[in-house]
Amino acid sequence: MADVTQQDMYDYGYTWEGMIPLSKERALQLFEQDNEIFRLYEDGTEGLVVAREEIEKFEGMFGMESV
Repeated sequence: MADVTQQDMYDYGYTWEGMIPLSKERALQLFEQDNEIFRLYEDGTEGLVVAREEIEKFEGMFGMESV
């Protein structure tokens, strides 16, 4: 999943508009630059990533707050 759109994120089941959807590759890049990255879940919840391995192993969608 190279480019992830807001619509992709909504279709996935995550609908909070304050989150920017990210591909796994982009999530890894931004995490390495000390940005807060979240695992997004289909039930509309999220979890903060605390280790690179969490991104590498997770098969769902990622996001970063837009604030």
